[in-house]
Amino acid sequence: MSYETNNENEITVQTDNTQLIGTRVPYSIVLEFVDRPQAQYPQAPRIEEGQDVIYISACPDPTVFKPNMQKSIEPSTIDNS
Repeated sequence: MSYETNNENEITVQTDNTQLIGTRVPYSIVLEFVDRPQAQYPQAPRIEEGQDVIYISACPDPTVFKPNMQKSIEPSTIDNS
């Protein structure tokens, strides 16, 4: 999961699980102070926000480039005269 600073309303989630393509999965982010957890300090601030992650397939079938072996080189047809 990554946060893009140039788009403050978007978090990017990347996965190799192709079964998630086209699905919605809820997520939530909880923020609280490490030194003042709300469980010990009930008045301590705590924020929880949630949303759905919609998985799309940016590249469902990546192209693989395979070089062809060159068996022979033809003579040059360039005339430098």
